[in-house]
Amino acid sequence: GYPPFSESHDSAPLNEQILKGLYTFPDEFWSEISAPAKDLIRQMMCVDPIKRLTITSVLEHPWLANDHDNTVRVDKIMYPTLQTMKSMKRAARDEEAAMDQGDETSSADIYPSSGKNNKRIKY
Repeated sequence: GYPPFSESHDSAPLNEQILKGLYTFPDEFWSEISAPAKDLIRQMMCVDPIKRLTITSVLEHPWLANDHDNTVRVDKIMYPTLQTMKSMKRAARDEEAAMDQGDETSSADIYPSSGKNNKRIKY
């Protein structure tokens, strides 16, 4: 990558560029970067905090939201416990499907310590 700020002698000091939002996307470095990606960067670097994107807005931006692979990676990073819960739900659904298909597993096999006649109740 290449930063959108310039450290050339004829430009403002770097900290001033950042504080004032003075940046460019020089074609020699940014020509391969898509317009939606540049749009996201512009909105994230807005110096006015009220107008700057929130993390939720960033995640909903078309550059991220329309890219399934990116969305999956972001979800794994942002919500690691959600991934664990999804796999647990999937296992429970698989178990329920097996029981619904006439699997011979009894509730006593699943809940051996209760000693009661456990019946599955669907709500």
